Formats: sequence, structure tokens, C-alpha cells
Amino acid sequence: MLSACENALLLQLHGADSRGFARIGILTTTRTRGTSLHGLRDAEKRLWDELRKLHGRQVEYCGFLEWTAETFPVRLPHLHHLVKGIEYSQSEVVMQPNKYGELVPTLPALEAHVSELWRWASSKTQERPSWLVGARPLYTPAGAVRYLVLHHHKREQGPPPGTKHAKRFRPSRGFFSQPLGVLRAEVRAVLRDERVYSELVRVIDTPGAIPGAMLDDWIAERYEAAKAESRRAAPEFVHVREKPVLDRETGEVRYEFKEVLGLARQRARQRAH
Repeated sequence: MLSACENALLLQLHGADSRGFARIGILTTTRTRGTSLHGLRDAEKRLWDELRKLHGRQVEYCGFLEWTAETFPVRLPHLHHLVKGIEYSQSEVVMQPNKYGELVPTLPALEAHVSELWRWASSKTQERPSWLVGARPLYTPAGAVRYLVLHHHKREQGPPPGTKHAKRFRPSRGFFSQPLGVLRAEVRAVLRDERVYSELVRVIDTPGAIPGAMLDDWIAERYEAAKAESRRAAPEFVHVREKPVLDRETGEVRYEFKEVLGLARQRARQRAH
């Protein structure tokens, strides 16, 4: 649950950039028993490389790995993605029923386009290539967060027993504007506020729930202090002065610590000026 809350807050705080938030959700599936995660990763790379060739280098995504809940014949992996950098017009949006009979907005033209690319990409790593994909528009930042995390962080769709080294949260290199480790440190500091954590747990655990009106205020109240806290907790590299000392018996040179010269980042700035 902590991981789900962390991912939800990470996307809410840092999922948008100068171009805005992710406006498309794309699902890719598998249909071959024994599909390896290594093969799935290779197929995903082919797909996104091809989409960037067709739509431009600005295409970025954040994927989340799940498995089908059904156990027969076998649980298969699939990925939900938030996508930036692919445009669509409102005329391309079509309301279609989902598996529950509810009318939801979809992008059938984009689905067909990605389906052919996914069939080609997955054929390299699966005995039977998959073409089943989904594409839907996302209209708000909250909708993007709910698409990737709040709806798709179900326990029954977690890794099957025995799964090892499954990286479930998979952003492309340019999806976030800062290194992921830095952003996660900030988010973890915000989650130390019990009000924020408890509200996110309630929303994730309750089907159809929406965040309470105070959640954004609580996050904003905690955020500046959390950034400062994460910076204090982060390790710092320093430059030191050492004195070489010759061991006359062995002929080896060892170094004795003398003093700290300063933070590496500060000395780098000084040299730059």
C-alpha cells in the first residue's frame, strides 16, 4: 500500500511538465503462456522507439506492470501507460462500452495504429504476437493519476508467486523533469504526514472513491518542508585532502586523511565561474 500511495503522489506532484500532464492512457497486453519479463521489456522498447520515429522525440511514457487476475490458463503480464507527446483531436474520441457496460471515452484510431505496431513488436519475443491494446483520452491530472495508480494497483493483479526482479513502475527517461530518486525522497517526506497517507489509503482501497477536498491543501502544507527534509537526508559528496605515506617495509603507498575541503557541488560551481 505504501508503494501505491508513493506512486500516486509522485504522479500528482511531478507528473506534469512544461507541456502539461499525460493526456493519453495506453494498454499493451500479452497472449503467450510463459511470456518473460525480459522479452516484454524488449517488445516495449521496440514499440516506443517506433512511436517516437512516427510522432517525434517528445513522446514520453510512464508504465505500470500488472498481471491478469484470472488464473486459467495462466496469469499474463500487461502494461498500462501514461503518455505525453502524442496529440489527438476531440473528433477522434468515441464513447464505447467497457467490460462493465459503462460508456467510456476511447481513441479507436490510435488503438488501431498502436495495435499494428504492438503486433510487430511483440512478434519478436512471443510465440503468438499480441495485438490487443487500449487507448483512451485523459482530461485532467487527477484522471491521469487514477488511470495509472488508483485503478490499477489492485492486489489481485500483483506479481504471481515466484516472480523475481519485476520492476512495476516504469517511467521513460524523460517523463519526469528530475531524477526519480530525488523526487521519491520528496514524496516519502510528504507521506510522513499521517493525514495525507491515510487519505490516499482510503481512496486506493475504496472502489470509485475520490480524494477529499482537503488532500491538496495538506500536500501543499507539507511539501516545502518535505523538499528541505529530503535535501538534508540526501548524501553529499565532498572533496578531501589526503597525505601519501610510504610504508618502507612493504613499499606500498597509503593515504591518510587530513581535512575536508568542501562539498563537491560547491567546488564545481566555483570552478565553473
